[in-house]
Amino acid sequence: MIKLLYSTLLFVGGLLCAWLMTRCTMGMALARNHLDEPNARSSHGQPTPKGGGVSFVLLTLVMTLIFCFAGWFTWQETLVIGLGGALISVVGFIDDIQHVAAHWRLIVQAFALCLLLWVFGPMPYIHMAGMTFQLTEIMYFFTGFFLLWWINLYNFMDGIDGLAALEGCCLCIGSIVIFFQHHDHIMIGYTLLLGSFLIGFLIYNFPPAKIFMGDVGSGFLGFIFAVLMLFSVVHYHVTFWVWFIFMGLFICDGTVTLLVRLFRRQKIYEAHCDHAYQHAAKRFGHRSVTLACMIINLLWLLPLGTLAEGRPSSAYLFAAMAYIPLLICTIIFRSGCKWRQSVLTNAIK
Repeated sequence: MIKLLYSTLLFVGGLLCAWLMTRCTMGMALARNHLDEPNARSSHGQPTPKGGGVSFVLLTLVMTLIFCFAGWFTWQETLVIGLGGALISVVGFIDDIQHVAAHWRLIVQAFALCLLLWVFGPMPYIHMAGMTFQLTEIMYFFTGFFLLWWINLYNFMDGIDGLAALEGCCLCIGSIVIFFQHHDHIMIGYTLLLGSFLIGFLIYNFPPAKIFMGDVGSGFLGFIFAVLMLFSVVHYHVTFWVWFIFMGLFICDGTVTLLVRLFRRQKIYEAHCDHAYQHAAKRFGHRSVTLACMIINLLWLLPLGTLAEGRPSSAYLFAAMAYIPLLICTIIFRSGCKWRQSVLTNAIK
């Protein structure tokens, strides 16, 4: 009962801190005219303050230092989250103000991931169809490539009000489920506070958004969930497929969109609004799509990921089950293609 009371107080305190910091960030963005102006590739219709992710980034970095001073994190773990997360956030913040070339962003992200792999190492193995892949060199490459893609993908999927923040809340719930099963109360507390920061920010980011998180927030979230994933996989041998399921909504839409754009010989780093969720938002509105994504996460992906955690030898089958309807949705909403309302409407009917 006492633990529950402490957890509730921590959660409420984190939420209030994030709410207050987001409010201050929004005021400063308006004062400095730091606005995201709508254009042909935007999903919003009026100038909106951006860079709101600064609030939960700073709170998470401070929380990480507190956990280190309390002896709950090692200095290596603190270095990974603090230095790696800060570098990605700073580059994202600069990109929010003035464009940063893609190769510079990739270099910074790769450096942060090298720190992550140095401390934790790669995923120890991947089990599929009775076979186990665990060659160290291959796993280093696979882990680094997957996490680099994931960080950029999180940025790509931050295109409508509330989606990236709400996805982060759902991933926090999935993380808590994993750490609860392994009785890691330290990581439960850390993830719970991270979730409270995101909810505090979401108060102003939920449709219709009063502020956007910007690259400063989306890149950091991609990195912090990469840290949580690798921590659980390396320390508790949680099968990779569990996180592959939890991250399914973003991975499926982002990857299919990328492949379609490559097939159509379009620049993959050029800003666009060709994701399935963006097409759906134009048809049904931001709020409906964001809430639908939350429902998919909580009622479909979270249960399947939990089942995969309990049955690691069959986890890849649960992953296949999770992705089939997601792939169907990317086809219905024409991931990677230009918006054509008449075709989409006919497909839905």
